[in-house]
Amino acid sequence: MNAVKELNEDVSTLIDRFGRYPQRLTNLTLKKPRELVDMDAVNEIVKEYQSKVSKGRIFIRTSGTEPLLRILVEAPERNLVDEVSDVLADKLKKFC
Repeated sequence: MNAVKELNEDVSTLIDRFGRYPQRLTNLTLKKPRELVDMDAVNEIVKEYQSKVSKGRIFIRTSGTEPLLRILVEAPERNLVDEVSDVLADKLKKFC
């Protein structure tokens, strides 16, 4: 809100200043309670791929309402999003 005030602009025009990257959400079905998912090990795998999407992001979490592990990948290029999403889904299946 400070930016809106300082720049004397509407929120809608400020949003246009930020480029949007392609993103992909992949859901893996959990066969065990989410509390038993080793998120430390999951995060170690994510660290390996974070540098590939250095200007994007990787966000992994268990769903609070469904037995799912959610993998969100965002990057400047669609092919990179798809590549990293596929690799992470494959590697993270063992935690489900």
